[in-house]
Amino acid sequence: MESSSFLVTTASGLESVAESEIVSKLEQAWVQATLRGRIIFGCTAPLERVLQLRCVDNIYAYIASFRVGPHKSDLVDLQRTISKLDIMPALSHLEMDKPYTACRIIVSASRSGKHTYSRFDAANAALEALQDCYGFKRGDSSCHDIAFRLDVIGNDGFLSVKLTPPSFRFRGSTRGFSPAALRPSIAHALVLLSDPQPTDVFLDPFCGSGTIASERATYEAKRIIASDISPDAVTVARKNCPSQVEVHSWDCRSLGLEDGEITKIVTNPPWGIQVGEVDQIAELYLQFIGEAKRVLSASGKIVLLTDQTKAVEDACLKICLRVEPLLRISLHGLVPTVYEIG
Repeated sequence: MESSSFLVTTASGLESVAESEIVSKLEQAWVQATLRGRIIFGCTAPLERVLQLRCVDNIYAYIASFRVGPHKSDLVDLQRTISKLDIMPALSHLEMDKPYTACRIIVSASRSGKHTYSRFDAANAALEALQDCYGFKRGDSSCHDIAFRLDVIGNDGFLSVKLTPPSFRFRGSTRGFSPAALRPSIAHALVLLSDPQPTDVFLDPFCGSGTIASERATYEAKRIIASDISPDAVTVARKNCPSQVEVHSWDCRSLGLEDGEITKIVTNPPWGIQVGEVDQIAELYLQFIGEAKRVLSASGKIVLLTDQTKAVEDACLKICLRVEPLLRISLHGLVPTVYEIG
């Protein structure tokens, strides 16, 4: 079977989790390159299977990589290089109802490193090359048929074409999200880090709009429970979560569960700009983790995302629970840690 190459984006710090999902869920998949927040891979799986990846925010058909100079004068060479690329295999993934010469295109660019040109300069150079070579028309962000992506990282350029709509990263456009909600891709990565099993009795005690529980529901489980102290959050979660998820109005410090009833907790407690006084957040974490220890089975574990390092580590020390930082991610301008507790 013929293979294709793709570029996917994910939250910086979650690349290893996204890689694991790619190679475990797609036939004969192999990672070609891992960049900050981006993974390039090849596989023989059909496109519909690739579009089922859940730890990624956007999916692109990968076209090629090439050398890029650091000076503004080097943009002429960039145009020349792009004009020689064969972009048709990547475009074949798109279902177009018009000839390419009638298509409007945009090019979005990112740039990191020392260059004397901006990402907008690089994007415009790439767009002009594609127009001149293929006869595309210039579009804009609100009106286009094809969206190309150019990443310039140091002396390397990467060109790809977008396959997913804006709603892809939010699992559709009709879901309601609370202000502090995680993107579904990040929630799914946390679920994967918990090693989901069919025998799990799963809990998210800070469920918010229900994103983590909804992502857990894509895998078989004995029971999936979501809860929150906020009535508004519970209302939204009940609308968002699939039918197999139980949504309760519980305080995380006093859960309506039996001792040892839960095998996995995956959650996103308050942190960052959400938190109040230091003493208050420390007490919340201490009481929550104490209650979590009560409801966890002997072999159970917690996967928790927070930037409140001292609060979570001090609480685990007092309650005699093992705590291990798994990875750090870039999110909302902050760098929270994913912990495993058990």
